[in-house]
Amino acid sequence: MITHQQDSWFQNITTVFRQRKKKKKLGIVLSGGGARGLAHVGVLRALEEHGIFPDVVAGSSMGAIIGALYASGKNFEEMMDLIGQVRSYKIIRVGLPLGGITDLTYLKNMVKQNIPQDTFESLEKPLYVCVSNLNTGNYEFFNGGKLSSAIIASAAIPLIFKPVKINDQSYIDGGVLNNLPVEAIRDICDVVIGVSVNPNTAASNVSSMWGIGERVFDMHMAENVKSRLGQCDVVIEVPNALQYGLFDFKMGNLLVDFGYNDTLGKIPEIIEKAKISTSV
Repeated sequence: MITHQQDSWFQNITTVFRQRKKKKKLGIVLSGGGARGLAHVGVLRALEEHGIFPDVVAGSSMGAIIGALYASGKNFEEMMDLIGQVRSYKIIRVGLPLGGITDLTYLKNMVKQNIPQDTFESLEKPLYVCVSNLNTGNYEFFNGGKLSSAIIASAAIPLIFKPVKINDQSYIDGGVLNNLPVEAIRDICDVVIGVSVNPNTAASNVSSMWGIGERVFDMHMAENVKSRLGQCDVVIEVPNALQYGLFDFKMGNLLVDFGYNDTLGKIPEIIEKAKISTSV
């Protein structure tokens, strides 16, 4: 015989169990943007400080790099330590101008040192890395197999870095064709946060050859992000990041702060949309 007190206890336990089962799956998509993508570290810090832990991660270029470190279990302090070690001259090692001025050996070694298993399967969270296929002209997603190869392919900015060969195909920066790869996780997540560090804002005094090239690249990435922002449930943009160039890694701490501060204003919206459903 079940007493009223026991029945109430059973109902409470059942309600909690149902709520847990109905917890919304949260995904986060991190855009590319060179050094500006360091702002993603601040975004992730702000989310976790408020009890928001994405279940699935997707990214292009620098978003793929930060996403891989996060998905591997690296905490804020560990990622900040890595940021302090990164310098542009280590990444851009001038070589023969064959398909790009240099390779990405430094980045590849960094990934291997910090994620020794070097596989998607070893990560603590599912990760989807976007790359642009030079042969087919389409973007693709990697979410299994060797991690470092996919990461450096996703970060291979054309004309600066050499294309990366994977399975007889040549790949370059994922941001060229898809700088906010929401499609990779939209169907498997209830709520998706999209983070863009390259909003299309006005620029002045663009005159040097490098400045013009960088501005063209920024405009192209911003344009292919525009339609994808609408597929996200919450959008976080970091407009102050555009004050700095693709290789301004020395500004890492400031860029992290930008990402952190721009995320704080979005916390209530994220909590509301990602909260546990109480319907039974």
